[in-house]
Amino acid sequence: DRFGAIPEPTRELMNVVRMRWMAGQLGFEKIILKNGKMLIWFVSNQMSPYFQSPVFEKVIRFVQKNPFLFQMKEARDKLTMISESVNSISEAMKTLKKIQSFVIS
Repeated sequence: DRFGAIPEPTRELMNVVRMRWMAGQLGFEKIILKNGKMLIWFVSNQMSPYFQSPVFEKVIRFVQKNPFLFQMKEARDKLTMISESVNSISEAMKTLKKIQSFVIS
């Protein structure tokens, strides 16, 4: 490229967009990285057809098979997943890719 290498902050910003896109494909409404944790919110509408979908079923199966990676919680009628050891966007991407590859298989 004639302007040189892409700066790291720009690369991270692009990865945030990729991460949110991937999270949306998995049915996650919101994702936050904070204090070494990744917090994921599922679709807030409890009547959503998503909760009857094969994608949701496989995400739940992934969590059951990987209890060391995620904990699930339900508070105020919202279902969330928490991962305790995610310290960067790239780690979050790797974790979401694991879920995505499990869901696709």
